Amino acid sequence: MHGTPRKNLNTLIGWLLVAGVVVPTIGAASVGIIIVSLWRVGGDIALGVLTIVFGALSATGSTVALVLLRQKARVEKQQSDFIANVSHELRTPLSSVKMYTETLKLGRFRNDEDFAHCLDAIERESEHLSVLIESLLDFGALKVAEARVEIEPAEVLANVLNGLPQIDSSRVSTVLEPHLPPLITSRKGLGVALSNLVRNADIHGGPGPIVITVRADRDGIGFEVRDEGPGLSRAEQSRVFNRFERGDLARTNARPGMGLGLSIVRGFADEHHGDVTVRSSPGKGSAFVLWLPATEAMPSARKKGNRP
Repeated sequence: MHGTPRKNLNTLIGWLLVAGVVVPTIGAASVGIIIVSLWRVGGDIALGVLTIVFGALSATGSTVALVLLRQKARVEKQQSDFIANVSHELRTPLSSVKMYTETLKLGRFRNDEDFAHCLDAIERESEHLSVLIESLLDFGALKVAEARVEIEPAEVLANVLNGLPQIDSSRVSTVLEPHLPPLITSRKGLGVALSNLVRNADIHGGPGPIVITVRADRDGIGFEVRDEGPGLSRAEQSRVFNRFERGDLARTNARPGMGLGLSIVRGFADEHHGDVTVRSSPGKGSAFVLWLPATEAMPSARKKGNRP
């Protein structure tokens, strides 16, 4: 199971402290005590042992301090980028809502068509705000454990699509393999993960069709969301599931988003012994696949490196 970068770094620091500080310190101190106490040899050997211990501690302490400082700088940058992204994403629709509201309040519309246009714009930007707020709530809510129940994949997918009114339903088609086994997982978590995959395809996948395929695979279920958008380079594919990460075109074209959606999907997959992958080529669209085991007792399938 893939751990989060922060957990992996904390684990690395812990092992570094044990291997580089605790073990050498105990070993060198023991040798020094034995030499000084039992063998009664000259003080130069004891001094050498103490020097070695001091050098080992200094080198290891410097390494740990450097790692911690780099982690702190990275976290601060992530926090700064996150605040900047959130502020920008929230400010844009709020400014539009305020402008169109003032237009209606001051009667600056010429006819019923202009009036309807203002109402449509307010509704559209309000939905955009709702999506942003839901992403922030999902980001925090999925960290809280939720009861896992038996779920029918087709039912969850239908609920997800019904809960995304801002997406043009004529663009979305579904292909469901018959006789799909049920999943034992978090109903809310799976709904959030699938919603983020579909929103990602809607925002970044261009105006073309979105095809959602659900099939049984490797004693589990694979949910594939495929678009015909600009696609991702190999470098982007390697980091697209990282927190606060956005594709090059998304940043260049100022598309909405805070870089949380796919990281939420990755976190859900990790917590449920599943996996999420992407197949993509520049100019040829992208296919994101969320795979989950049919039961909770299937983490070994992922550890073997199998992919949907």
